[in-house]
Amino acid sequence: MTTDANVIEETLSKRLSKQLDKNEIIQLARLIASFSDKKIEIDDVFPYGIPAQLDTISVRGYLTRDQLGELGTIIPMVTGLKDYRIFPRGIVEPDRYRMHLNIYR
Repeated sequence: MTTDANVIEETLSKRLSKQLDKNEIIQLARLIASFSDKKIEIDDVFPYGIPAQLDTISVRGYLTRDQLGELGTIIPMVTGLKDYRIFPRGIVEPDRYRMHLNIYR
């Protein structure tokens, strides 16, 4: 499944306008789209936590352990976000995981 960066950008703009500025949203959209080309399926990107924690973003999708680590390492560099936590949610296929990636500013 490949997802167009413009579609992702539109979704991110609706969901994350309080967390990220326009440039960060564009960069994150392009990054997620590039991972979609590698057969990563991104289900959703959304603010995570109580209203006081508007600096946390969660990404849900399916990917391998290596891709999971790569995505978690690159996102802070591209967006300026500082930290991340990856939560595998079970194996879908051998070395393909359902995951949540929470990103903190």
